[in-house]
Amino acid sequence: MTMVEDHQEEMILKIEAILFVIGEEGLTVAELSQVLEVDNRQIETCLVALKERYQSTQTALFIDSYAGHYRLMTKLQFVGILTKLAQAPKMTKLTQAALETLMIIAYQQPVTKVVIDQVRGVQSQTMVQKLELRGLIEEAGRLEQPGRPKLYQTTDYFLDYFGLSSLDDLPRLSVTLKNEETTLLNLEE
Repeated sequence: MTMVEDHQEEMILKIEAILFVIGEEGLTVAELSQVLEVDNRQIETCLVALKERYQSTQTALFIDSYAGHYRLMTKLQFVGILTKLAQAPKMTKLTQAALETLMIIAYQQPVTKVVIDQVRGVQSQTMVQKLELRGLIEEAGRLEQPGRPKLYQTTDYFLDYFGLSSLDDLPRLSVTLKNEETTLLNLEE
């Protein structure tokens, strides 16, 4: 490869990496040109080469363009499996109720469902099950009292999901009493 070919190959790989990271929004030629600090003509040449590369090889991806934006997309034949993945329990967003339940477990672990219910003021069985399904919490044994209720704790996946290296990285809590009946938990800033 000549030095010019090496430079073009490097630009193609940079464009591919940028399009992969930028996702569904895509970028225009002008935006790519600005990021890579090269002229529009070089970007256009590299985009054509990248499109041809995806068309000529066995890959699940292709370069799509819409309204002047270029983006890396998955071929339509994979829609079924990707839809299934997106609907999997681990891929859905956490609801407010799930976050409340998870916060109680994270700060008071190991904790029983009865305690979670008392703090939330509502029945939490469904939320506990969903959080377990998602791998964010797990059983941490059983309490040595009548009925031997399960104890729950967060998992390593919980730490990864929230970008924490340990439970010590959780924000500190302060407790505020309101009307002497209700306890509200507030994150300290």
